[in-house]
Amino acid sequence: MYKKANKNEEKCNPKRDVNAYAAEEFFISTKFLGVKKLSPKELTFNTAAPILYSMIILRKATIDDIELLIQLRLDYLTEDKGEMSAEVKNAITQQLKGYFNKAIANKTFIGIFAEIEGNVVATAYLSIFEKPANPNFITGITGTLLNVFTYPDYRRKGIATKIINRIINEAKDIGVSHIDLAATADGKFLYEKLGFKVSSYTAMGLKLK
Repeated sequence: MYKKANKNEEKCNPKRDVNAYAAEEFFISTKFLGVKKLSPKELTFNTAAPILYSMIILRKATIDDIELLIQLRLDYLTEDKGEMSAEVKNAITQQLKGYFNKAIANKTFIGIFAEIEGNVVATAYLSIFEKPANPNFITGITGTLLNVFTYPDYRRKGIATKIINRIINEAKDIGVSHIDLAATADGKFLYEKLGFKVSSYTAMGLKLK
């Protein structure tokens, strides 16, 4: 759990949360214009923690949050890939400083935090790109959802769902027409619930450096 003051706050409605399984690995993508908005009746409420939900505040990252964004990224990577060497961690930190400064300034990045009493308990990022358009992303503007991360004590309580819904709405407002992501089998249920579909293509990559 990471401590940070509240800005650009949005209180969550506990009755609209769905049990979440936030993670990244299994490739899923969706035609963003077709993402389904879930009604309150389609969402389930985890009654095990009603007080927790009433305390959740969502806020959008600003240029003042770079230190926090870096720490949350490092926490996510440590859990996902294991403890990193000091050299690797320093290299990642330096790259992230430059990236967040530039991407927040030119509005090609969206970061959303979930906070409880000023403590950050979960987050997710969207990196935004412009590509040659095709029928799946007619505006040519796409986003990659990443760093979907909730601290262990707050998992499976619907917090990731709230964050991702906020990111989807923010993305729509700036003309993003398609979002892709990579998810674990545990995360697949959450993303499908939000309207994401498994891609007909196989995700591949080539490491250059």
